[in-house]
Parts: sequence; structure tokens; C-alpha cells
Amino acid sequence: MTDRYDVGKILDRLGLDVVLETGDERYLNCPFHTDDDPSFSINIKSGLWICFAGCGKGNIKGLVSKVLGIHYREAEVWLEGYEKVVSVSNLKQKLNRLREHEETSKISVNYWSDSMLAPYYNGVMSKYIFDRGFSKEILKEYGIGYDRRTKDIVIPARDENGKLVGVIRRSTTGGIRYINSLGFQKKSFLFGLDKIIIDTGNKKVFVVEGPLDVIWMAQAGIPAVGLLGSDLTDAQAQLLVKYFFTVVMVLDNDKAGIEGIEMARKKLSGKVIILKGVIPEDKKDVQEMSLEEVVGMKTKWVRGK
Repeated sequence: MTDRYDVGKILDRLGLDVVLETGDERYLNCPFHTDDDPSFSINIKSGLWICFAGCGKGNIKGLVSKVLGIHYREAEVWLEGYEKVVSVSNLKQKLNRLREHEETSKISVNYWSDSMLAPYYNGVMSKYIFDRGFSKEILKEYGIGYDRRTKDIVIPARDENGKLVGVIRRSTTGGIRYINSLGFQKKSFLFGLDKIIIDTGNKKVFVVEGPLDVIWMAQAGIPAVGLLGSDLTDAQAQLLVKYFFTVVMVLDNDKAGIEGIEMARKKLSGKVIILKGVIPEDKKDVQEMSLEEVVGMKTKWVRGK
């Protein structure tokens, strides 16, 4: 069944060490839970695997998908080049270039389920995110997980109704900072919106760029949503108008942020009250501000030309 694949080499590329060999079976410590005894078995010929502790079972493509935290179709592409070292970042770039229009139309929004996040709630979290001041409580509130293999922070993306529609990965080891799961429709999405509209009396929202910006604002007690970029799309503008009376734009202190605020002014003018949050000149974004500075953030009118 896997004549085209060298299962042993694939395990090596995934960083999985074989503990015991018995005929065609290879036994390993399961990569999906803390495992002192080898409870994970994979057949070297068929590529079929199972965790006897209940983490799951499947074929070699499913294993690659689960270990790397990537979509099944991405795992197929990874397997095309597994004999070479293929990074997840390069894989994402390749797929985004070659399959963006095809794949986003084929992948159902119903693909994602909360059970798929289970491997990332493993009792481990990157020191990186604590060093930046985030609390355990706020990470738990937003369901933040951690991939022990890739060292990525795993951020669930939920629509306005709280439904899981994708996963955002934040690298802690360099390279591309944010990688979105394949098929995730970020242009029609506001990160954190589900948290805000639970309180129906909240008619003012701060708009930032990234998901960690949103979570930092939330830790300061400020209701915020993220564009996942600096450009406000028409679909995002419609969501802001639907739920809020006042929108405070707090985009990054750079050229893209300035242009993004102007774009927001044009799309929201006459529909909501538009303000701009003032980030200190020596700070790039809200994450470089202390929680006290965020709470005391001054705002001013966004005026057109």
C-alpha cells in the first residue's frame, strides 16, 4: 500500500524515534500524548498506525497531517518531497501559490472540529508567549494551544457564532510569523468577534491587526477584533457596521497601518463613528505597549482629506 513511501525515512523526517521493532511493526512513544511506554504502533509496509492509548489511528498521510498540524492535502504535498527536508513554511508558500483558488473553493468550512485541536492542549506552552506578558488565564480563554513538534503557538479561529473555521499558527522559531490553515477565509473574518458580541451591550470595538494583538487588548480589558492584516475588506467592514456603533482603529505604527486606517475611513465613513487609537511613537504596535498604556490609550477622530 505504501510501496512509494519509505515509512522509516518518513518517521525520521517527522522526528519520531522507533523504540522497538517486531517484524513489520515499529513501536514508538506516541507523539500526541505524554508516553513513557511505546503505545504507538505503525506498520512499516502499509503505513497504518494506531495509538493504543486512544489518540487515534489512520494511514501515513493522516499521520503526517496530525504530527505537523497541516491539512490532509498539505500532507500529500509534503510526502511528494519527504526525501528532502521540507519545512512547513515552505510547504505553505508552495500551496498558497499553486492551489489557493482551487483549494479554497473545495475545502468545506465544516472541515474543522474542536476535536482536531486536542493534540495541542498537551500541558505545554512556549516560554516565548509568557515572556511577552500573556497570562495563562487569557490564553485559556482564547483556547490557545502549542505544537510541541513545530514549536508553533496554535490559535483557533472562530467565526462570529463561535464555530471553528480554521487554525492560525504563530511561529516562535523565526521565518514566516503567521501561517493560516488552508482554506481559511480570513478576508471575511474578524478574529475575536465571537468573544465581543457575547456582550450585546458592547457597541464599541478596537480594531487591531494580529490575533495576539487582540488577545493582548483583551488581557487589558479592551474589546478588540483583528483584521489578520492591515487592510479592511468589504466583508469585514460589513461585520463592523453590523455589530458596532464606534470603531477605534489601532493598526501598526508603519506605512501599511497608516494606509489601512485611510482605507477603513473610506469604507466605514457615514456608517459608524471612526476613531484612531494613539500608539506612542516609540512603539510599533499594541503588544509593545504595557497593559497600563493600553488601558489609558488616547483616541482621536479620523478625518478625511
